[in-house]
Amino acid sequence: MTSGLPEPLCGGTAWASHTDIPDGPYEMHDPDTWCVYLSMATDILWAATGRRWRGAGRTATATLRAAPPNDDTASWTYHRTWGHCPCTATTVGGLWGPRMRHHEPSRVRMPHDDVTAVTSVTIDDAPFTGWSRDGAWLVRDDGRGWPMCGDRVVIGYTYGRNPPAAGRAMAVELAVELGRGASSSPDRACSLPRRLQSVTRQGISFAALDDLDFLDKGLTGLYPVDVWIRSVNPKGRAQSAQVWSPDLLYSRRTS
Repeated sequence: MTSGLPEPLCGGTAWASHTDIPDGPYEMHDPDTWCVYLSMATDILWAATGRRWRGAGRTATATLRAAPPNDDTASWTYHRTWGHCPCTATTVGGLWGPRMRHHEPSRVRMPHDDVTAVTSVTIDDAPFTGWSRDGAWLVRDDGRGWPMCGDRVVIGYTYGRNPPAAGRAMAVELAVELGRGASSSPDRACSLPRRLQSVTRQGISFAALDDLDFLDKGLTGLYPVDVWIRSVNPKGRAQSAQVWSPDLLYSRRTS
């Protein structure tokens, strides 16, 4: 990780740290358990807000390989801009350059769309500096293409963005309610909606099922959290939009 980037919170998986939990509910769980609930809250809010803020400080390595994984158990990352072996020598709009019967793209997209910095690029284990970053794309500036065979190019990068301050507060709010719901001695009753409810009317008790319609709308059932979700994702979109123009070779995802 390069200097100046935000430090990861709760192991780089959550929008907030266990130290953000208020004093009252904090005693219900140990710090590691609170990090689990904060990570759960982060995953829920990341999906509910259109996958815009993954959380900063994550690191990854991409080895360029023009061979997509054959199944879900493959361990390497891949993006379709890297091509597919066997390659042909066709050139498309200057994006591809033929090299020994294999495509060598002049620009490749990294597996994550929220790349914040490229920390290292090596070719054949030697540092390479003739590149520039365009969002999540890595562009070779010397007029040549990236070799895609033999695992010759390795890219180290950081990705993920932190939410605004309100998002961090909502992650804490949701994590606290998750913690209350799982605690054997909560500081007060959990505010999360329950599927089964007990209702008493005129001395008669009965059980009612909550239809949980809010789940289909990408909401949580917590009013403050849902108000914030709708303020940043009013259409309830599953992911951020992409912008494409006929005069561009690739689309760009907006944040």
